[in-house]
Amino acid sequence: MKKAILLVACLCLGLGIFGSSASAAGDSITVTNNFTAKWSKKITVASTGSFKYGFNTLLINEDFVHAFHPSKKINANLKNANGTHNASWNPLLGLYAAEVRHSGNTVTYSYSY
Repeated sequence: MKKAILLVACLCLGLGIFGSSASAAGDSITVTNNFTAKWSKKITVASTGSFKYGFNTLLINEDFVHAFHPSKKINANLKNANGTHNASWNPLLGLYAAEVRHSGNTVTYSYSY
């Protein structure tokens, strides 16, 4: 029993010392009740990338995320009342994009890299 406890303690200590040095960075922005007129915000990501999110009213009321970085894969998504929608590569725009019909009073826009 003592050996098992010692083994678990060593494994936990080893994970703390030799754990993965790769860490994801990113952010999540939640917007509530700001969906009557079109708007967008753009954030610089990792010095040379971008994350743009917002609400568009051109053809339909839609929530969107656009993400780009010249050397990093950016995971972007948005969550509205219809569910979570992950951005995929859009070759026409040259970036990762998710554009979905708006639903609900709260939308969360997220990215990580």
